[in-house]
Order: sequence, then structure tokens, then C-alpha cells
Amino acid sequence: MFEHSTLQEAYTGALIAGKGKTLNNINIVMERSKFKTEEWVRVRFGAGVPWRRCWCVISPPDEKEYQKAQKEMKKKSPYERSGPPILKGDIKFYDTKVEGKKQKKAKPIASISDSYSAYAIYPQAKSLIDASTLLKIEGNITIHSDPPSSTEGFVFIMPEVHPMVSGFEMLLRFLFPTWDTFALYGRPGRLVASVLDPRSLMFAMPKHRRYGYLEILDVTGLILKDGSSGWSESQWRKQLKELTGTRMNTIEDTPSPRGHSRAGSRRSNRLSGGVPQPRARVGFRG
Repeated sequence: MFEHSTLQEAYTGALIAGKGKTLNNINIVMERSKFKTEEWVRVRFGAGVPWRRCWCVISPPDEKEYQKAQKEMKKKSPYERSGPPILKGDIKFYDTKVEGKKQKKAKPIASISDSYSAYAIYPQAKSLIDASTLLKIEGNITIHSDPPSSTEGFVFIMPEVHPMVSGFEMLLRFLFPTWDTFALYGRPGRLVASVLDPRSLMFAMPKHRRYGYLEILDVTGLILKDGSSGWSESQWRKQLKELTGTRMNTIEDTPSPRGHSRAGSRRSNRLSGGVPQPRARVGFRG
């Protein structure tokens, strides 16, 4: 599951990097979400559950609270600033279209109060990439039944396409507000692009045809770790990312055979007239 979701995140990052510039309004799509995003979507609450048409409302963090947190952060010295304030909103699903004041009184059928990942799903065929709007959100989900039930899980979502709007654009119109709402992948600031940063969509993207960093023994060590039997999926994901970062550093520190990529990198520096820079290290935030 970890490797599968990591590949889907990398696919999402590559899709945005490669095709995002083809959209005329990409700058508007990437603006920080200040207001609610409301769309008709098809939702599947878990594997094996039928698809359901719902009115979806993505509510970003309260704008007044966001501006207040920004002002507080500016008062701190540069050494005290650990990053933008982490404020989160939610996503709610309704059976019928509800807007304005009616929304406060209406009872949603389900809601997402927090998320640790949200990404596009690679379609069944390459030819479907432009039209696909399928995405997956993983996090804390509440089904508002009687009584309501909350659990860590996932939902599949397909935003309905508008006239004269491509599936790819609809996908981005939904993903960016979702990332802003749950402070994912560097949003609501700039998307983190570094393969060394665990917050990035492209984290641990393999280099030089090496597919994957972890070995079975690495994961076995985590399974035997005290308390691991009680970890949630998000905790497992965090632990595996930390372990992946450690392995990446180990591989980078291992001397390469003659003529391998590192020599090629030095040669590239010489040709460009550049000075070799110290190697970046994988970093993790608490």
C-alpha cells in the first residue's frame, strides 16, 4: 500500500509538472483557496461500496483565522518560524445540493475532518489520462449515520466535468482546494517539489532506474518495533517515509562504481562550469 500510494502521488506530481502549463488558467487554479469549493461528484466510501452521487463542499480554514496566524508568525524572528501556520478545514458530502445558510442546518451524509494524502489515480489506459477525474483521499472520515461512525479510511471521488472543461482541469480544480484545506504537500504555499522532502508529492522518486529503496528486512524491523501493532495507517505511512529517507541517505553515501551516476554528475558540473554543491540531506519535520 505504501509503495502504491507513493507511486500515485508521484504520478500526480508528474502530471501537474508536465501538463499543468498547458492550461490557460493554471495560475488561477493554483491560487490559495479562500472560499468554499462546491461540486457534484461521484463518491465511493471504501472498496466494494457502490458509487454515489453527492454534493461536495470543500471548506478551507477560516480566512480570518488564517490572516491572524500569518500576522502572529510575522512577529516572530526568522529563527522561530518553523513554517506557515497549520490550519485545517473539512470536506462534507450531501445527498442534495445545499448552499448558503441552508448548509449550516443540513446534515451531511459523510465528512472528512483531516487528511494525510490526496492524489490522482492513474487510469486504466494512458489514453484516458486527459479525461480522468478520479482521485483518492485518505484520512479521518465520519459517516453521519445513527449513531455516527468515525474511522481512518479513504474515499474515491470523481468530480463531474463542466461543459468546455477538460477532466484534467476538473481534477486540479478539486485537488488544489483539498490540499489547501488539509495543508498537504506544502500547500497552501508552494508545492514542495524536492524528492528529498517527505512532504513532497515526488518524495523518494527513484533515480538511475533504481525502483524502490526499502528491503523486506527494513520493514520487518518496523513490524517488530514496540507499539507498531497499534499504529494507524497514517502512522505507518510516516514511519515508512522516515525509513525511506534513512535508506536514501545510506545509498547516497555509498561509493558508486567507476563511471556511475556520481561521476556523470561531476562531469556535468565541469561542463557547465559549476562548482559541485554539498549533497542535500533528507529532512523530516516533527
